[in-house]
Amino acid sequence: NDFLPSVGRILALVEPAGVRVDAAWGEGLEVTPHYDPLLAKVIAHERTRAEALERLETLAGLQRLTRAVETGTAPQALKALNALGELGGPRALSALVTAFRSPLKEVRAAAVRILGARRDPRLLAPLTEVLDDPDLDVRVLATRALGDFRDGRLLPILRPLLQEASLDVREAAAEALGKLGDPQALADLVARLQDPEALVRRRVAWAIGEIAVQSADTVG
Repeated sequence: NDFLPSVGRILALVEPAGVRVDAAWGEGLEVTPHYDPLLAKVIAHERTRAEALERLETLAGLQRLTRAVETGTAPQALKALNALGELGGPRALSALVTAFRSPLKEVRAAAVRILGARRDPRLLAPLTEVLDDPDLDVRVLATRALGDFRDGRLLPILRPLLQEASLDVREAAAEALGKLGDPQALADLVARLQDPEALVRRRVAWAIGEIAVQSADTVG
């Protein structure tokens, strides 16, 4: 094998004459990936050789896409994000989450859209952290995305957003709370019926009605 590390059974072992060899190897023994950590990184176990090669190509592709997200230009990173979103899977999702720390707001916003659309409960924590993003548009996107999860655990996180200075965040928070449908949010929403912005007041009124409808459906 051109003296490259490889795994498998030792079929023949010829030790050089006059040289002391201290090793735990012998003919018939098996060389495993644990012999060399580098081997473990390039070994893929699948049913067939073709499937194993395909798996390795996928892993290499994921690494390239992840690098593009982390160090590429905005167009390169956005293209990589879309590709990762189509791939799915734990590794792709992990790479998408790292995009929340990108210095490019376009990349962070795209990651929120892609991951928010999945509504995977495992993404609640990282999406919640985006509510502190320095960019207003990204914060609004994250607020709306969290509302789409319709997860009651988000209630204490979304309620304070009704007091935000940004009317866009307040409007998005009212919408998200309406989607949650939790009556515990009613007191906070009713208080915002006096919001100085008509857009926020309309969204608050919608949210109150939405909660009433969902509560009636639950009772019925």
